[in-house]
Amino acid sequence: MYMGCRRVIYATILVAATLWGRSEAGRAFFVFGDSLVDNGNNNYLITSARADSPPYGIDYPTHRPTGRFSNGYNIPDLISEAMGSEATMAYLNPELKGEKLLVGANFASAGVGILPDTGFQFANIIRIGQQLQMFEAYQARVTGLIGREAGVRLVNQALTLISLGGNDFVNNYFLVPITARRLQFNIPNYCRYLVSEYRKILMRLYELGCRRVLVTGTGPIGCVPAELARMSTNGQCAAEPQEAAAVFNPLLAQTLADLNRQLGADVFVSVNAMRMQEDFVANPESYGFVTSKVACCGQGPYNGIGLCTVASNLCPNRDQHAFWDPFHPSERANRIIVQSILTGANHYISPMNLSAILVMDSNEATVRVGGSRRAVAGRRPSSFPVAPPSYNKRYYGSKSGAYDEAKSAASKGADAANKVAHQIKHDASSAADEGVHKAKAMGEKLSEAANDLAGKAKQTAQDAWDAVKDTTHKIKDDVGNKADETKDAVRKHTN
Repeated sequence: MYMGCRRVIYATILVAATLWGRSEAGRAFFVFGDSLVDNGNNNYLITSARADSPPYGIDYPTHRPTGRFSNGYNIPDLISEAMGSEATMAYLNPELKGEKLLVGANFASAGVGILPDTGFQFANIIRIGQQLQMFEAYQARVTGLIGREAGVRLVNQALTLISLGGNDFVNNYFLVPITARRLQFNIPNYCRYLVSEYRKILMRLYELGCRRVLVTGTGPIGCVPAELARMSTNGQCAAEPQEAAAVFNPLLAQTLADLNRQLGADVFVSVNAMRMQEDFVANPESYGFVTSKVACCGQGPYNGIGLCTVASNLCPNRDQHAFWDPFHPSERANRIIVQSILTGANHYISPMNLSAILVMDSNEATVRVGGSRRAVAGRRPSSFPVAPPSYNKRYYGSKSGAYDEAKSAASKGADAANKVAHQIKHDASSAADEGVHKAKAMGEKLSEAANDLAGKAKQTAQDAWDAVKDTTHKIKDDVGNKADETKDAVRKHTN
């Protein structure tokens, strides 16, 4: 089985769709986050945050609950479908082993947030720190299966999706009228704190090898049926959660852009889930929905109270509802969201949509064989560490000789890349030496200035002390004189 997406493709494959179809089917996919992307990890936990009973999964191919918080497919399923890959399995699923590991893994757990105290009421869930630890364990398993170099390459070349933030509002800050976080922060400061913590999580993903990461913000959390039932009096989106989403999402997008500038590559891709969902929430009829306020499955106002169970109200046509349960979009709504991820303009997904990423990453791996010309185009060089491509003889075909030509060309390309890497290292070392020299010189100047200031301060202190002593002596003399005068006056008066 081919392990990565960065293939050396024979010269006759020129059409982008063909590149996509053949290369992306072998690209690993990793998923982190909350119930919007959980593929069933919580089924293996003792927690109330589960979707393992009917009517969940009613429209899934098996018509059975799978642990997905959907009537059918969720967002990761549909992204895998678009890439021509199998759906990623929940990491806790005991069937995830052997070659199935090479497809990727889903580490998400319903109820979690950016903060460790989010979702405390669900008790036993896989918090994001634990998800990252599981990812490290996954990499160790893959290394044992295909070796360290191929394992590193698989992770570097994978697509990653992370969805966090919504629970930090609905299951933390706004959970009850007075919460610890509400006492600690106002909404803008809470959003800034969340984004600063999210940044740490994203950098840890980068440290663990992820180089293409789709990062979703929150949806319009004040408009989900649960918040309408709890906080809205007239069917309009709840004001405070909407305010929070309107502050949080732009802060997150700016942080992602800053991180990309810092890393020198488009590692993090901002997915504007709020804008994507606002379109069909505000104009459901334009997207074929009957309602975006009332959940298909639930009870109470807007079917927004409690959990979706066999005892809940259940709509006969899930495709007519934007929301499946009090918090989660229906499969049809998920398809609209994923279509925006695939082909949306920059106000939906930035700096580029997923279709552009997939084609660009495939083109980057293309090496044209048959002449002196080799083309390696696409992402900036720093997006991935330099590593030789994997050679798949079955794919290239040894009889035609294309495999040997591709291997030779790729080897030369790797040599050239290594030379560039060494040159960059040399230049960086020289720049570092120069920086150290300048810093040393600056330090000496600062030391001289500090000594000068210290001398002046010492002199100033001495002058002040002398002035105090002079003043003290003068006061003493004046007091002595006054005392003598007083004695004389008393003596005269007595006489």
